[in-house]
Amino acid sequence: MARCDIPAVTLIALILTALALPSIKASLGITPLKLSQIEFYIMLSSSAQLILPDIEGKPIGTIPVGNALVTDWSAAGYFGGLARSSCWTVYDTDATYVKPTSGSPTAAADFGLMLFGGPFVNIPVWYYEKGGGNSPIYFDSDSNDYWFVRRGVGEVAGSRLPWSTIKSGTRGMILFEFFKDDLGRYVLIAYGYTWWDTFGAALFFHGEIWPNLGYYTNSWYIVERVDNGNGRVEDPGVDTYNVIASGS
Repeated sequence: MARCDIPAVTLIALILTALALPSIKASLGITPLKLSQIEFYIMLSSSAQLILPDIEGKPIGTIPVGNALVTDWSAAGYFGGLARSSCWTVYDTDATYVKPTSGSPTAAADFGLMLFGGPFVNIPVWYYEKGGGNSPIYFDSDSNDYWFVRRGVGEVAGSRLPWSTIKSGTRGMILFEFFKDDLGRYVLIAYGYTWWDTFGAALFFHGEIWPNLGYYTNSWYIVERVDNGNGRVEDPGVDTYNVIASGS
């Protein structure tokens, strides 16, 4: 019988290579970043895009995303106004910036991306949550409730609300998350369960997060918005905003 002897040096090299493989794979995945880092990686970046959910032209192909409301554009203005003039405002229906087959942004590595509106209306948000982009947090629902899920962990406690409450606009949930995707883009996602909450995300960011950005050292935050009873979406201190969960 033939005998195959592997030199010791070669064997050690093979073992070290095998041990390194998990870390190589991990480096190609999602990297959670501190929300406080958006100033450097997005707002001050010379390569950034604000990708708005279009109000017409969807669905595209087999991607199950519909048209947005113009309120999502209004919310985005609170963020875009803080970015450098080199930040381009583009739309999720433009194949120059969003791949119509997968929903993935076309931006190169090191680009900063700001995404507004949930996975029902924003194609790249759908991509990151449901289409293989593997965002740390994603939205889920059934015929009765809405909630957020931490990928690989489970439902985020306190985020579940019944649809009867959500559709009244009296109470809702908001998501902020920031991460580096598997292609090296810096991605900020912000939206709420409804248009009320997505606009509330803009007001909470403007009135609370941005002035205190250095304190927001987790990767994601889920914020409850409670209307003060007048039916309008208003600033923190008028409407009530509570951080119910956060993590990295």
